Amino acid sequence: MPRLRPTVIAASLLLTPACKATVGNPPGAAMTWEQMNFQERRAHMTRVVLPQMKAVFQAHDPERFANFGCQTCHGQGSADGSFAMPNPDLMQFPRRGFKQEVYVPHREMVRFMWGEVQPKMAELLGMRESKYGRGAGFSCRNCHVRKDS
Repeated sequence: MPRLRPTVIAASLLLTPACKATVGNPPGAAMTWEQMNFQERRAHMTRVVLPQMKAVFQAHDPERFANFGCQTCHGQGSADGSFAMPNPDLMQFPRRGFKQEVYVPHREMVRFMWGEVQPKMAELLGMRESKYGRGAGFSCRNCHVRKDS
């Protein structure tokens, strides 16, 4: 049986936690997002996430996001009380051709989402940020669905 080198073992032990989606408890929370029940998540969203994300969105575009609230991200889910995500009412992303269909025509918004929204949401939910939807963590796919075609 081949022997593993100590450096390989050490690297695997150090990198294994990077595969987890969570990095700890969200700010002000006593448990991770995954451990929270529906009521605890709703309270955290209302108390912590909503005010901070409202400020982020309104700083980016005060007119467009003047009425920022639960419905901005959760759409119909805020009306029916499910708050289900991802939200099919938000812009849907193609399986292929993201650059041509989304990035090029909406460059400013994509840069805002990648640069401010995604890292802040990851932080507020106590999750790792997943760049480009690769690996575990918070990414575009937490809010946006992929188009079927």
